[in-house]
Amino acid sequence: MKSTQLLLVLPALLWGMNLPGQACELAEPTSLEYALQDDNRCEGIQERIDISGSLDLISLTSTQGGNFGNSLRIRVPRRDSNQPFFYMQELDSRYRLNNIRFTAQGNFYTYNLSTRILQGSGINSVSDLRAIAVTGTQRVYLPTLLENPADRYRFVFYSVDTVRFVEAKIRSAGKDYASWGSQGARTGEKAFEWSNADDALAGRYEFYYVAEIEQGNRPPDRISRSITFWHDPTWLR
Repeated sequence: MKSTQLLLVLPALLWGMNLPGQACELAEPTSLEYALQDDNRCEGIQERIDISGSLDLISLTSTQGGNFGNSLRIRVPRRDSNQPFFYMQELDSRYRLNNIRFTAQGNFYTYNLSTRILQGSGINSVSDLRAIAVTGTQRVYLPTLLENPADRYRFVFYSVDTVRFVEAKIRSAGKDYASWGSQGARTGEKAFEWSNADDALAGRYEFYYVAEIEQGNRPPDRISRSITFWHDPTWLR
C-alpha cells in the first residue's frame, strides 16, 4: 500500500457522498481499493485519509467489539423517514465505507455488510472501526450500533494538530451525565467513553468540550463546542 497521506478539506465537504480525489468507480471484483461495489455502496482502501480540519468528531458508536464474521450488522436509530448521512472508516488502513442504502427495520435503519474487504484490509476487530451518522439539516448525531451494542457510547475525535482537551462533559436539560477533566496534549485520536449510558433517559444530549489547539510559537487557540446527539437507552439493550 502507499504511504498514508492526509487530505484537508472544508468541513462541509464531508457531508457529500464523494470527496475530491476520492472517486467511487467500478473496479475488479477482487480488488480492495475504494470503489463502487455490487449494491452501489462505496467501499475500500483509499489513497489518503479524509480529515476536515484541526479537530473533528469522527465517530460515535456503541459496540461490544469482537472479531468479524462473514458479515457486520450496522444499525442507526430511526428518528424520521429520511435516511441518515453515514460513513465508516479505519484510519490506519485508510478504509472507508459510504453511500450505503439502509433498510428500515422497526426502530432502526439496518445494513448487513460483507466483511470481505474489511478482513482483506487487515482490520482485526469491530472496535477498530469509526462511524458517523447524522440526521437533519442541523446535523444532530445518531449513534451507530456495530453488531451487538454495549451499555456505553464511544466518542472519538481526531486532530492533525496538537490538541489538549481542557474539559469535556455530556449534559442534557441542565444536568451533567458524565465529565472529564484536563487531558494531556496529543495529535491523532482522542476517545471518550460514556459508561452506563443505558441508565439515562431518552432525549437530546450535548457533548460539550473546551480545547486548546497549539499554534506553534503563538498562544494556543482556545475553542468551545457543543455536539448534539440523540440517545435512547433501549438502543443499547
